[in-house]
Amino acid sequence: MADPGAGIDLRPPTPNDLPGIGELYRIVKGRPRPEQVTRHRFFDTPWGDAVSLIAVDGDRVVSAALVWPVALRVGSEVVLGGQGTDAVTHPDYRGRPRLFLSLARTIKSLFPERGIDVYYTFPNERSIKLTKYVGATYLGEVGAWGLELRRRRISLPRRRRTSESVLEDVSSDDLSTLIAAAHVEQNVIRIDKSPTWLTWRYSEASGERCQWLTLREDDRLVAAALIGERDPDLWGPDFAGLFRVHELFALSEAACESILRLAIDAAASKDARKLDILVKDPMLERGVERAGFVRESDRPMTAIAVRAGLPLDALDFSHWRLISGDLDFF
Repeated sequence: MADPGAGIDLRPPTPNDLPGIGELYRIVKGRPRPEQVTRHRFFDTPWGDAVSLIAVDGDRVVSAALVWPVALRVGSEVVLGGQGTDAVTHPDYRGRPRLFLSLARTIKSLFPERGIDVYYTFPNERSIKLTKYVGATYLGEVGAWGLELRRRRISLPRRRRTSESVLEDVSSDDLSTLIAAAHVEQNVIRIDKSPTWLTWRYSEASGERCQWLTLREDDRLVAAALIGERDPDLWGPDFAGLFRVHELFALSEAACESILRLAIDAAASKDARKLDILVKDPMLERGVERAGFVRESDRPMTAIAVRAGLPLDALDFSHWRLISGDLDFF
């Protein structure tokens, strides 16, 4: 392993490290994170333990980094990808590029043996300056859109609909049929939205309170959105009323707009303060804008093509299709 500095040990975490990792997040973020969430992310993925490292100084966890395994559809092939996330460093140990780079380079060296073909992440302003030292390429910006619900004084104009919308536990078969029809583009890169992925990503252990909203025409499912908030009982009151559109599947721009307008109504009925969505998909972006969302900021994306000879160039940003639930932020 790379040398992070005198007295600091780099190693993979074990479940016994969960309290130390939790304390690190509490110090860095200023709020606790439920231990069940950390366990879910580090040790309970469908592909086994995530690729992760911690830096330990004595008996204190001072830095951590995690790579979420994901089934990534690259053109016609499904490969194992990894999203870099949960990279945190104790305030007393910041300003030490050697520590960050040792952590990043050591994790990168694990990709081939863990079978990761594409690595991508959404770094913050501080860490993006260092990503070039581990071979990551800047791809572009993912739009973050939002709607302040409690500031609305008038309702958005409604378009005539002949469809039916409901909040429901949509069947796996119905949802899989919709996803297959909505994801017909071949020359794109996106997370493979299998039942395995969706069940794990939004399980109770994730600490998210989610609900499906569906749109049907003549009993045919034409759009579905998963909306939710982080459970304030687990995460704290700061998260109360902050809702997100985690997943969005639609067969047309019009269906996308309609399901988002219904999502706005559903969030407002739950006394949401705000509803947001992160998206990189031309058709969905048009529907998001038509539904009244405002583009508030952008999230930079970087990537590493670990394996050569993939069906599509993973460093070409135009290939990527992303939605909120794909961009994991603590």
